[in-house]
Amino acid sequence: MNGRRALQPAFRRQPASVSSYQPPRPTDAWPLCTSVLPDLYIRLNPNRGRAVLIIERKILGMNNRLGRPWREEVVRSGQLDAVITLPPKIFQNVAMGFAIAILRPAPIHDDVLCIYAEGPPSSPAEADDAFNADLAASIVDAYKNRTAIDGFAQPVPRENLKNMGYELRPSVLVPSGKNPNRIIAGLLEQRRDIERELRLESDAIRKTIERLGEE
Repeated sequence: MNGRRALQPAFRRQPASVSSYQPPRPTDAWPLCTSVLPDLYIRLNPNRGRAVLIIERKILGMNNRLGRPWREEVVRSGQLDAVITLPPKIFQNVAMGFAIAILRPAPIHDDVLCIYAEGPPSSPAEADDAFNADLAASIVDAYKNRTAIDGFAQPVPRENLKNMGYELRPSVLVPSGKNPNRIIAGLLEQRRDIERELRLESDAIRKTIERLGEE
């Protein structure tokens, strides 16, 4: 009975302020770009004693007011066991970012394990390269061991999460270290900035040439 009552806050009772929130519901219009996710889903819950949820990444941030009641509920109750951010574009034609939240019926840890598994692919065709079996195995190992891995995983005490406004983004909570995903993502961002500047310069030169031609 105690275990059943413990399930009620996170699984059954919905705070009034989030009653209008509708989480993304993958359908046939959202085919996976990678076959790794279904296997990872099963490996994270081998005995079916947990709830493994796929949620929008944006509701994890402390500034997201819509997700605040849910974040506060699962942290205070101790049911949130881990948060794992996933590489982008794991679903075809869906640009939003996703994460995995693992909930337990009753708390067994004093912390929440945060795993930063985001990857830098810029097109669906590259998603398999970033979200592959090796990355999935690293996620499972990190979840089982619950130890800090520089740039990848970090157990965060629940009290710290409360003091941070129930911030749950691994990108904020996991020390960056030398995570190659972040390094590559940073380089890609720099490349996009350079390409943007080149386009602006090219447009300016073209307009100048056109104006001189008219004169």
